[in-house]
Amino acid sequence: MAMRKLVVVAAVLIGLTQIDFAQKETPITLPLDDGQIRITAQFIRVNGYGSYVPELTLALENQTSSAWTTLKFLVDIGGLCNGEPRHWSLPVITSLGPSCLARFPRAWCQAEGHSFVKEYKDTSIPLIGKVDGCKAEIFKASLVLAENSKTRIDGVTGERVDLEKQLQELKAKHEAEVTAQAEEKRRAAEVKAEETRKAVEAQAKKDAADLKLFTDSIKLSAPRLPPHFMGNDIVQLFKAHEMIRTAQKSEYETSAQFKTRIGISETNFFNKTTLSLVVAVVSEYDADERVLKVGVECSDPHGISRRVSNSISVKSSRAGRVYEASNAFGAKANIQETDVESFHVGVNNASDFPITTAKYLMSSIKSGPDEARQIKIGLSGLVICAIARGDDITTDDSILSKATFDNPHEYFEQMHFLNARVLAIWFFDSSTGKVYAKVEPEK
Repeated sequence: MAMRKLVVVAAVLIGLTQIDFAQKETPITLPLDDGQIRITAQFIRVNGYGSYVPELTLALENQTSSAWTTLKFLVDIGGLCNGEPRHWSLPVITSLGPSCLARFPRAWCQAEGHSFVKEYKDTSIPLIGKVDGCKAEIFKASLVLAENSKTRIDGVTGERVDLEKQLQELKAKHEAEVTAQAEEKRRAAEVKAEETRKAVEAQAKKDAADLKLFTDSIKLSAPRLPPHFMGNDIVQLFKAHEMIRTAQKSEYETSAQFKTRIGISETNFFNKTTLSLVVAVVSEYDADERVLKVGVECSDPHGISRRVSNSISVKSSRAGRVYEASNAFGAKANIQETDVESFHVGVNNASDFPITTAKYLMSSIKSGPDEARQIKIGLSGLVICAIARGDDITTDDSILSKATFDNPHEYFEQMHFLNARVLAIWFFDSSTGKVYAKVEPEK
């Protein structure tokens, strides 16, 4: 630090003047002896954590015929910190070896792998934490001392540049650019918003048309579903109806207002009376018959309250933990606890469908072995069902199996049912939307 201060003071005392200047990465040249030192400068680096590091990086090329054991110069830097002008002066002390270019052609130096450039890096400790949001824009270099075994050269004065004026002009230019960019972004945002609005309207019309087509073709021979078809979200449907079912009149709401509010919510909910829910399937290939047998399980969920007798599982989530338990005699055991939350379609019209003794709604797909293997990869089931205002739409039930010392596994499942009339079961490819088979009511 003492040496750096001494260099700065010495530069001022000898009337140090700019030799050359540049903006950003434009090379700076220091005339020296029978040639010059070519310098490319960068200041302030943003590291991987987003911190501004006051690091000066120089690329020095010796374009003189001599080596320099000592090379001292001052780098004056002009920049902007969050739009405000700043100035830094950083001393540099280094050395430069003889340049290959002083003795041989550039092509030969390149072919022999000689480096033309020496890299210099130095972090200004006093400036750490003081250059946040700053960007270096203007550089000038002033020679203080160059020395080798033959020559000692003091700094030579040069033209004086008004950095303050340049920085004010740069600030004005920067502010004008920021204003212009902001205006351009505003206009672009308006155009984008209008394009998005039109796209959303077009997509909404298309979705409405697709839904109408889907609804109208439930009992027809629809060739396919949209690719990657996901159907309705049973969790959102269940929660939306629960909010309607459990809604309470607020303190400042009249009975008529409450009735109107609930009526609007019900209208919005029952607006889509036909629902499509993607479900898991089972499949087995019969090589003798050359058919892929596919099915969806429709069985008794065995809830404690037995509120639903036939259901199709749609979605579930599982969590578990292990804890230590003991009985009255002090015996201890590690209990594996499993908690499940599941959502099902409660099938109101199960008797309308041909359900096997194994409790499956089955169909078959004619296919060879190779085709069957490919079908199995993306095979999914689709439950198409209908709900109506006035029906008991949602039901809750549960399953509880307590742990014992013989079977230290506790199981609890909270079951939610969306009760509906099933119109059809489709088996389709979840990627392409191709429909392979349909099961419809017998009655």
